[in-house]
Amino acid sequence: MNIHALAHITGGGVLGNVSRVIPLGLCAQLDVRHLKIPTIFSYLMQHGPVDLQEMFQTFNMGIGMVAIIESEHKNLALSTLREYNKTAYEIGEITLSKESERCTIKMS
Repeated sequence: MNIHALAHITGGGVLGNVSRVIPLGLCAQLDVRHLKIPTIFSYLMQHGPVDLQEMFQTFNMGIGMVAIIESEHKNLALSTLREYNKTAYEIGEITLSKESERCTIKMS
């Protein structure tokens, strides 16, 4: 299994850190429905109020690391990480893009 890229989600939030590892011509589309957003971030969005885009630009949203792998290896990667008691789940896909954005939030 090849790991094409890893993004450690630190300062700059999810969008900034994932964007840095995506080549021009591609876009990581993160699907909010697949994310397990911790309660503190939901609280901030509701009571701030802070919109979802800004939250993903600023915070890690509970995501510590993103690994970009071929989709056919997803099940192997997930089961291997879980074997070692690591929380892991699929959060999106890589698509071709003519736009300059390299990471976007998909809400449906």
